[in-house]
Amino acid sequence: MDSRSPAGGPADETILDSLVEHVVRHDREMRIIWANRAACESVGLSRREVIGRHCYELWACREDPCPACPVIAAMRDSERHRIERNTPDGRAWLITGSPVRDEEGAIVGGVETTLEITDRKRAEETLQASENRQRFVVAHMPVLMSAVDADGNVVEWNRECERVTG
Repeated sequence: MDSRSPAGGPADETILDSLVEHVVRHDREMRIIWANRAACESVGLSRREVIGRHCYELWACREDPCPACPVIAAMRDSERHRIERNTPDGRAWLITGSPVRDEEGAIVGGVETTLEITDRKRAEETLQASENRQRFVVAHMPVLMSAVDADGNVVEWNRECERVTG
């Protein structure tokens, strides 16, 4: 009995099933050959129900491949591709596609890893908003304010500095 799976073997499958990232292996036609537990649970299906289906049917509810699909791009260009995509439920995802090669080096499919990055994106937006507020306050302070780098060069100044110094 051959215990090897498209994931590599039982130990590989156990490792991949422990990840929170979705890991999905596709053939050249974007049919799913293998998917880890997180990917299957994200659509409420068993691995057996996912295998053989097209990824875009399950995750994007589409009848054709998604525009800018990083897996298709990876198979086409022979290199890793990454995109960020938002879903209608407000979540943000980092999707990476990588080509899968056979022993002779021919591309036989692709692997997709997908990580939810909603919290990171919200934190980035919060930080950006905070930085914008700080810049606004500093720019409009009625006192001279400037920032210098380690060499003593003025690198930032506010409107009051411009008004006073010209």
